[in-house]
Amino acid sequence: MRTATDIGPRWPAVAKVWAAFYALPHTAFYRIMRRIALGLLTVRVALLVALLCLLVVDAAINRAHAETVQEARQASLDDMLRIDAAATIADFRASCAAGKSAALISRGVAMGVTSLPNAVDLCVTALIRTGRDGVLRPLRSSDGRVMPSLALDTGFVAGFSKGGSVESLPQQEALRAPAQGCLSETLTDVSLCYSIGYTFGVRAANGETMQAS
Repeated sequence: MRTATDIGPRWPAVAKVWAAFYALPHTAFYRIMRRIALGLLTVRVALLVALLCLLVVDAAINRAHAETVQEARQASLDDMLRIDAAATIADFRASCAAGKSAALISRGVAMGVTSLPNAVDLCVTALIRTGRDGVLRPLRSSDGRVMPSLALDTGFVAGFSKGGSVESLPQQEALRAPAQGCLSETLTDVSLCYSIGYTFGVRAANGETMQAS
């Protein structure tokens, strides 16, 4: 064990403190060290409790923000169905069918506009509004090609026009990921994109609208 003599030549001030402790009876020395340890433990516990409180508050703020964003996205979809100009809806539908909507929305989100609905919600809602306005007709590409995004649009027109039961059809949530692939043209299966659009169309004919995700 080091003594004050060992420490003194290099650190005189430390040597004095060490000597004072070393001169105490062992029981007093250990009692003091125990109090110091308990004090440090109390501070540590207090810090952990404070950190936990901060985490709870942060989670609550994030949850409230998420709910606000969700409400803003749903409000955008509701406006498309009720009050947006028909010409605006037609232009947006054309962008969707041309495979441009997903990139535009991704760019907006990258710029910090987090309240934008995703491409699937917006494009299908544009189709629903067009169907409700009674002007839902098949679109044609300028070069005659049927791209995945156009196939989804064409399938929706067919499904909305035909209608029918939705009992055996996939749920809306199950269609989102592949539909996103069709609109961004990362999913190249034209037949599958047509089927996805057809399912959305039948559901829309039964009164279903898009719920913001």
